[in-house]
Amino acid sequence: METQAAPPQGVAQRWLRALLFEDWSLKLLALAITLGLWYGVTSQRAPATIRLIGVQLFFLRPEGVEIANEPRQEVEVTLQGRSNELNDLVMRNLVATVDISRYKLGERVVRLTPENVSMNLPEGVRIEKIEPGSVALRLEQRVEREVEVEPRLEGKLPEGFEVQNTFVTPPRVRVRGPESLVRAVEKAPTETILLEGQTETVTLPQTAIDITDARVVALDPAVAVRVEIAEIRMERHIEGVPVRAASGDQQVRPARAAAHLRGARSIVEKLRADNLEIVLEESPDGSLRPRLLLPQDMQGRVELIATSPSQFSIDK
Repeated sequence: METQAAPPQGVAQRWLRALLFEDWSLKLLALAITLGLWYGVTSQRAPATIRLIGVQLFFLRPEGVEIANEPRQEVEVTLQGRSNELNDLVMRNLVATVDISRYKLGERVVRLTPENVSMNLPEGVRIEKIEPGSVALRLEQRVEREVEVEPRLEGKLPEGFEVQNTFVTPPRVRVRGPESLVRAVEKAPTETILLEGQTETVTLPQTAIDITDARVVALDPAVAVRVEIAEIRMERHIEGVPVRAASGDQQVRPARAAAHLRGARSIVEKLRADNLEIVLEESPDGSLRPRLLLPQDMQGRVELIATSPSQFSIDK
């Protein structure tokens, strides 16, 4: 028995029915994916805006001109462009640059507009708005001058010790900045030198200059500092110190004198007339010069300021 072929019209109807009514879940999933892709592509291309907060503001100044006031350092910038390009912006790399080279010296108000502010933006992204819309500047001539260095010492020394001398090399440095600010700088302080608990001389070959106003720059950024620390010195008057001639056993008049001494307190307080001696040395012109003779362990640590009487004679 022969099977008759289905008429072409019936095949077409079954194929259309299967296309329209079978596997609904797969067909809906494919449709959703297609719509999602379409939306993603079109939304990335759609224009959008983004507001960036804290964009660094940089002023392009003419040669030899400085900003003497403290203008704001950051602004808010609204950008317009395609969403994908805006999302790719890295904020830390963005700087808003303002060209102020055409402005003259003095108090000036600079407008911040999309026309005079430039940023390194991708093609298709533009500046729409900047807030605030202006900034006040005081433009001054850049000058240089020399000022004295002032060591900044901090810390308490142990009891009985003191700073006797401070030496700075070089003693003066050059500074540069806006004219009014440079003229106002009286001294250039160093970074803090800590002396807490020190009993000996401190030597620092590279000590930074630390001017608090960042608009004034030290062109010589470091100096050498030497802080001499020693026992507190005191003066003492001791009577009855023996006097003798340096050249021999000649008789000296007077044979005893008062000595006015200065030196470290711990040493000077221990001195007595019987462990001191005034030695008279004859100068080429015949005058007598008194020299203080100390015990060996005290040599060089006490100085003779004066004697009483001030004049001596030697019987020859």
